[in-house]
Amino acid sequence: MYPRTNLASINDMTAFARTLNGAADAAAARNTLGITTQAALINIIYPVGSVITLTNDTDPNKIYTGTTWVKMDAGRVLVSAGTYTEGSDTYTYTLGDKGGEAKHQLTAEELASHKHWAYCTTNGAHEHTFRAITQGADQNAGEGGSNYWADRPTSTAGEHSHTVTIDDTGEDKRHENRMPYVVINRWKRTA
Repeated sequence: MYPRTNLASINDMTAFARTLNGAADAAAARNTLGITTQAALINIIYPVGSVITLTNDTDPNKIYTGTTWVKMDAGRVLVSAGTYTEGSDTYTYTLGDKGGEAKHQLTAEELASHKHWAYCTTNGAHEHTFRAITQGADQNAGEGGSNYWADRPTSTAGEHSHTVTIDDTGEDKRHENRMPYVVINRWKRTA
């Protein structure tokens, strides 16, 4: 006979199942393993703390009588507990901790290092012109007359400064942080 263990391996259970030849053997196997109720079978397959994933609205509390299941938090993926190293960064995940966010607002420290360029010289020896009334203009010619307006140069006195403004851009929105996903129901056995 198969020796009773509290948590037999799948390979051992499969090998044992292959030795069963009928209802009498199945009954003997249940007695040997201590599986006398559905709850006892569920305790072997899904011990307290187990997680099941369903793609429908089945409630395990209704199909696995004598057990208690709670639906796990919506919108969360599972991460294994322990320490994980990526490059020079090490992350520690403690059992039961929660973290992450669906959308994230970048801070200035999180932006990639980059530059905004603007060029302006202070070189002198150049001039600008403006329109002005000419000295001794023929007032009778009127404002549209050719002797009334003339281009006048500004000073060519040398270096001076200019102001350059670089405008902000972007809409300051939170960016998508989720991986591609499919929605399921996830249940955890608590009793």
